[in-house]
Amino acid sequence: MEFLIQCKLNFCNRLQAFHLDTWKVGFALSFLKGIALAWFKPNLLNSIPGAEPAWANDYSEFVIELMMNFGSHDPVGNAEHQLDNLSMKDVHSYGECALCHIFYNRLPDHIKDKITHIGKPPCLIDLYTMAQGIDACYWEHKSDIIHQIKTNPQPSLSNQSLSEVSSSRQSGNSSSTTSFSSTGKDSSMLALLGILGKDGKLTAAECLCHMKTPSVTSVGSLAIQPRTTLGPHLAWPKPALPKQPP
Repeated sequence: MEFLIQCKLNFCNRLQAFHLDTWKVGFALSFLKGIALAWFKPNLLNSIPGAEPAWANDYSEFVIELMMNFGSHDPVGNAEHQLDNLSMKDVHSYGECALCHIFYNRLPDHIKDKITHIGKPPCLIDLYTMAQGIDACYWEHKSDIIHQIKTNPQPSLSNQSLSEVSSSRQSGNSSSTTSFSSTGKDSSMLALLGILGKDGKLTAAECLCHMKTPSVTSVGSLAIQPRTTLGPHLAWPKPALPKQPP
């Protein structure tokens, strides 16, 4: 049957080449082999003109001759027998562990991540049930997130608000720097209040101290503190008087 179908397809594709039945019969005979070719061989070798059989010039008669001698005797019964004995060939025989391994390797990553925390069951049915439940929970969670985003959209910061935040940060940094510098200046001013008077000049006590002691440009913090406020252990030593000759 498959052979006749293939021949008919060639005839339909090349109508000009097979518009005569004689050419169709010759094309089909060229593909016969074995016992089928041996059946038609005597008629093909007969060179007596006018002694050709009916199927030689009629393709329909050729098909009848071929199916009568080489076709199925009972096509319906043959088909029923094949259906009754239909079976799948067992090409590979996998065990339970092999099936679990193959099934686990084909799972998506989000299911594998959950199974690693829960534990992989040894049975294929349990693994299948676990994977199905994890997958259902995963997509349910995804749908909830999408619903929350649609119902409660988060407001995005505009350019004006971002500039206000940056300016406030800059003003905060500048104010902290100013306060730090002003604190240093205040400490210096407090140290000078005991030396200078209201007119901005040295006080009388400070002038008298300078007249009695030699001037010192700077001795640490003593240069900015009044001599009168220094303790006795920090007072300047009095200059020694020169000795008179005898």
